[in-house]
Amino acid sequence: MNPPRITLITKKEVARMYGVSYNTILRYFKAIGIHKRSLLTKKDMQKFMDHYGEPY
Repeated sequence: MNPPRITLITKKEVARMYGVSYNTILRYFKAIGIHKRSLLTKKDMQKFMDHYGEPY
């Protein structure tokens, strides 16, 4: 059985994954040039994880 594929994710979900506040995540995304208000794509998350690492 294949694991479920996550293709879109919200910034609030990312904040929960990394254990930081929503406002902190907004600053992190702004610092790496992701300013959109819509859902995050796999490409956005890859850019974020390349910069900040995997959640622990």
